[in-house]
Amino acid sequence: MPYADYTPVKELTGGRNKVMLARRGNALFALKFVNLTNLSPSSVSAAVDELKLLKALSHPHIVRLRECEIIRKSTVECMMIVTDYAHGGSLEGRVQAMLDAPSISIDSLQSVARWLTQTTAALKYCHEKSVIHRDLKLDNVLLTASGDALLADFGFARELSASGHASTVLGTPMNMAPELWTPGAVYAHGTDLWALGCLLVELVSLQHPFARAQDPATLRSLITRPAPTLAERLAVSEIKLEGAVSYDALELAWDMMQVGTLLLSQDANDRPSCAQVLASKAFSDVQI
Repeated sequence: MPYADYTPVKELTGGRNKVMLARRGNALFALKFVNLTNLSPSSVSAAVDELKLLKALSHPHIVRLRECEIIRKSTVECMMIVTDYAHGGSLEGRVQAMLDAPSISIDSLQSVARWLTQTTAALKYCHEKSVIHRDLKLDNVLLTASGDALLADFGFARELSASGHASTVLGTPMNMAPELWTPGAVYAHGTDLWALGCLLVELVSLQHPFARAQDPATLRSLITRPAPTLAERLAVSEIKLEGAVSYDALELAWDMMQVGTLLLSQDANDRPSCAQVLASKAFSDVQI
């Protein structure tokens, strides 16, 4: 359907590629406008690649592409990408809500386990399709009205070459795996697994594993040094397990952090696959 069939409700994000909440009939949608004006051929190609990837991916925990349209107005040209709207916001907002709570309950930890299971299942599906996301972070995992996780924003995603590797370095520096900090490095699914580890640790401990980094040099030093042990991670985290929290909550937090520590292994070959994460004690019994 053309853009004229949508009624704008509000702007969700600004910038060159803004995202708008719009209504069509009784349904709400997210409209992403990718400004194509004055873009280099490679940037236009990246926008088209995102569209192709979204079209090819069909999974209950990946945001659903509805349609797209090229809009031309005067000297401006942009691509409108329409996806389902996630009413529940993002995991970033949920972390802030948990930070504001007096302590972490077993209910909130079980929700975290479910979001991580759903996100990992979506990532597993992508990897089976030879697609790497390359920008997994709290902001890019959205939530439906019923609280289910949806992997979103495939702007940096790409399909692996026949060799099974990629070499272009993209993503959010805080979540970039050690191998990405080496010039000319090649990488594969392991970079997504590292980012999943960052996401897991932040959801459970309410603190990003590399939050202490104040500049790129410090960040690189923290990421590329030997990973802290589980006990060390728990000691410096913001896990609020004091008070009347149950033993079950403590055990679940510990089990999830064990997986997070493995995902943050320096050697990509030592990181568990998505299938192994899903089969771990922390997540094997989670219903999604």
